[in-house]
Amino acid sequence: MYLVKKPENLSKNETNKYADEQILDKVKKQLTDLKNNKLSIYSTSNFEWEEAVKVDYKETKTSAIIIPSKENPNSNDTKQYLTVGFKETEGKLADPTFLELKTSNNGDTVILTVKTLDGEKVGTLDLNSKDGKLNQVKLFTDGKANHY
Repeated sequence: MYLVKKPENLSKNETNKYADEQILDKVKKQLTDLKNNKLSIYSTSNFEWEEAVKVDYKETKTSAIIIPSKENPNSNDTKQYLTVGFKETEGKLADPTFLELKTSNNGDTVILTVKTLDGEKVGTLDLNSKDGKLNQVKLFTDGKANHY
């Protein structure tokens, strides 16, 4: 079992609605280029751009731009997002990833699945939502899961 920051510590990071059209346009172009080169199953029309938020991680002085998927299920237990790391001081964007958060029926655990934009799983994190402990990590290499 691994210990991660408790949720109350994560609240020190600043989350704001994000409306910098120049940066969002760069993310859209990046996604369009990936789609045109058959490296993404997603296109710009799959996401709610007007709902984009930016999370500023104060410790690392980096940010993430998070855009909700239009395909989010109607239930509250699963949410899907396009996420892009962003270093504002340099104006650099990281490669985008697809995140899926699924909360268990009793709300005790959250499964975070990271996927490439072509739909391949990179890894999953099983988090205890009450105490912030990481129950299990699975990293996928060559189609096989490695448990940590």
